Amino acid sequence: MDLSKSDFTDLPVIPEGCYCTRLTAVSCKDLNLTQIPAGISPNVTKLSLAGNDIRHLPAEVFTGINDLVKLYLQHCAIESISLEAFRGLGSLKELNLTEVEIANIDITHFENLKNLEFLYFKKFHYCSFAPHVRICRPNTDGLSSTEHLLVRPVLRMSVWVVALVTCSGNSLVLFWRIVIRRRTEEYQITALFIKNLAMADLLMGVYLVVVGAKDIAFRDEYNHHAHQWMASWGCTACGMLAMVSCETSILILSLMTMDRYLCFKCNSHRITANAARYSLIGIWLSGLVLALFPVITWPHDRRFYSSNGLCFPLHIDDPYMLGWEFSAFVFLGINFPAVLLMVAQYVWMFYLISRRMNKSQPGTLKSNRYKDDTVVALRCFFIVLTDCLCWIPIVIIKIVALCEVPISENLFAWVVVFIVPVNSALNPVIYTFGYRAREMKRLTQGVLLWCRKPVEQVLGPGFVSKDDGRLSIWTPDDQKHIT
Repeated sequence: MDLSKSDFTDLPVIPEGCYCTRLTAVSCKDLNLTQIPAGISPNVTKLSLAGNDIRHLPAEVFTGINDLVKLYLQHCAIESISLEAFRGLGSLKELNLTEVEIANIDITHFENLKNLEFLYFKKFHYCSFAPHVRICRPNTDGLSSTEHLLVRPVLRMSVWVVALVTCSGNSLVLFWRIVIRRRTEEYQITALFIKNLAMADLLMGVYLVVVGAKDIAFRDEYNHHAHQWMASWGCTACGMLAMVSCETSILILSLMTMDRYLCFKCNSHRITANAARYSLIGIWLSGLVLALFPVITWPHDRRFYSSNGLCFPLHIDDPYMLGWEFSAFVFLGINFPAVLLMVAQYVWMFYLISRRMNKSQPGTLKSNRYKDDTVVALRCFFIVLTDCLCWIPIVIIKIVALCEVPISENLFAWVVVFIVPVNSALNPVIYTFGYRAREMKRLTQGVLLWCRKPVEQVLGPGFVSKDDGRLSIWTPDDQKHIT
């Protein structure tokens, strides 16, 4: 269409079907175009191609439109964009790709758009591919923003609080179980389970410390580092650490529940010490294999762990991204059945306990044994309860996301930061406050005996003696001792 003599435009020609909205602005909206139309004037400054059926943007498709300042491609059916599609648009300041799924998005797409100031995407994490752009929308996914890895102060505080409780609590449990030793096989098996569970939970604490440290390092300029961080092996390793922690923790809890169930049902341990060791080795190997599977399956694409800055592969915000089948298998095919199995076993155990206690005479040895078993079972029950409170909401949210029901950004943030690691933080609290006074005394004696050698090195031999399980330090001046 020749518009060289028009008083309403400075453009000599515009594509057929398109119309001018201003002197140098052209709109080709909703025309069912399958490709960029020919005949676009070189001095167009604003071009709208929104709502068309354009599937691919080839290399240098906008060559010759050097004065283009604003380009609108929102709601197009674009499936792929050539790495050099925007070459030559050095004057472009605004680009709208809202509701466009860019499967092959790459940082190369936008690196030549030096003057680009406004960029609009469908997904927040696309903004990480254009770190030089001043304003990118959406600017948050509820978890991170273009400024911060953790967008809200309450999330930043929660990460460090949960990390501190998880690391210190599980470290204390490990130390406690190493210092306090009993020779009975039953205790050795239980201690072996709890030490391995504490180690698995401790890995979650380490993961949270890494996330908190990265949040501090990227503060106020996260989008400048987001792509480099999420594409790095560090992010992948961080995600694998969280995956190993989650899977080994829930599998060890399942093994503990099964052992306790067999003990109640058969009145004796069915899992021997060697069987427990081999089972735990198998669980750790299974957790490692599950964490490594995405890395081996997609060696050149790290999107499974890098869908967000926390590198956790829950995939709630984008449920059908790369590896969604494997993510669904882990959380719905492994974790959910494990939780259901634990719940069923504990319900049956408490039924057996109540029935046996009703039949036994008060004050008898048999009755006392059932009371002790009840205390142990209750302690394990609260451990499993916290695990259920963690995983059942996650399973429900995962199923809802797979049904393509929108998930609140705020809910997604709290799931990743708080709900997932909460049982790792609570497990050691349950262990610690479940001990009786005599076990506290045993711990104190163990710590003193552990400190005996360095005390002797400072004070000299003969100043430290062990009498009746007590540690005494003798002072040479008054011949008194401190116990």
